[in-house]
Amino acid sequence: MERKAIQSKVIIMKSIDFNEFADVWTGAWELVGRNITSRAVMAAFELLGEFEIVDIKRALAIHAKSKQGREPPKPADIADILAVRTHNGHPGPDEAWGILVKFVGNEAETGVLTEEIRRGWEACSGILDLGDEVGARRCFLEVYTAALAEARQHGRPPQWTVSLGTCPNTRKARIEEAVRLGRLKDTDAAGYLPPPKPTAALADLTRRALGGPPDQGAKSLQNHMGGLRALSERLRTDQAAAERRRREAALQAEREAAERLREELHALTAEAAFEN
Repeated sequence: MERKAIQSKVIIMKSIDFNEFADVWTGAWELVGRNITSRAVMAAFELLGEFEIVDIKRALAIHAKSKQGREPPKPADIADILAVRTHNGHPGPDEAWGILVKFVGNEAETGVLTEEIRRGWEACSGILDLGDEVGARRCFLEVYTAALAEARQHGRPPQWTVSLGTCPNTRKARIEEAVRLGRLKDTDAAGYLPPPKPTAALADLTRRALGGPPDQGAKSLQNHMGGLRALSERLRTDQAAAERRRREAALQAEREAAERLREELHALTAEAAFEN
């Protein structure tokens, strides 16, 4: 039931819930001094029909207490709140698939993925290799939804890990986005980003330590930091390439194991047919 509700967006609220929904929705608008038409209320009811009325009321309370509460609620605001509460911080199935397809097959792209996304990826990788994106998506959603239900059952929050791509600019953008979304801590992200540029104060300290003229410390520090940045970039690129090779080797091993299994089944089938 959980899997079906997520994928096909089963309507949960019934027509008998409309009056209660209209009261709380209109009240939320009146709370910030705004009016809303009955047509807009009906549209909001239909858009949020996949959620329980009790959950919508709780989400409206959360919205009212947040910074967004200065403005009247929109269906997208409430859906976002409910998505976080429903999935315990995990991305929903459609969002998870979007995260994956942006990363898979593009060596330049950096992926920030959960363990559940990786499980879905492992399951659908062979189908993706065949170019069947529709079938791969169907397979991914099924496996990911099951993994998501398991995580929710055990109260397990998402654990985000990074698979580095080869493009430094994309890598920086994806890591900074993950920090902004709360998926990575600043301390974790620092290991994937270039070191900061030297400040004037740090340059002055270097100059004093070296006992040279004012610009000598700055130049020495800049040269040193430049070398560190180049080394760091080379190490990250090597790490990204190694990660890609590891994934490709794992996928190749899975394909070879599947091929051996097919051959064994074919041999057993032929043997059985011969004996009969």
